Amino acid sequence: MDEETRRAAAGHVRYERAMLRATAGYLVAAREDDPRFHHYAQLESFLMHVRNLWDFLDSNGDRPDDVLAKLYNDDGSWRASSVPPEVKLINKHVAHITTKRLVDLAWNVPGLEAVTLQGFAEFLETVTPGRRPWFDWIELQA
Repeated sequence: MDEETRRAAAGHVRYERAMLRATAGYLVAAREDDPRFHHYAQLESFLMHVRNLWDFLDSNGDRPDDVLAKLYNDDGSWRASSVPPEVKLINKHVAHITTKRLVDLAWNVPGLEAVTLQGFAEFLETVTPGRRPWFDWIELQA
């Protein structure tokens, strides 16, 4: 992947993180009288951003157009030290229609947000210095 493409792709990574923060904030502040439809739409959005970010942080990338964290450090070998087990559950409960959906889960939104942000903090420590500004985060207004 050339440098211009890496820089452009970093913008999409910033978007994923901003949406993770925005949807987590909504879910934590949600009121009891919020319609369930809105709650589930926000929850699924949050979970998909968690999944996308962990795919970025940990995936080996079996497709040539995958944007991966390892493309942003010098030796190209970085992977997350551990992936939360909930990521596999997200695949089964949100990204695919499976019988695993028959079990309703109580998702720990603050915990998933925290562990995902910690994974990003670890990643940012390894980013090549010239590429580090590409990951200055944007925050979406709620």
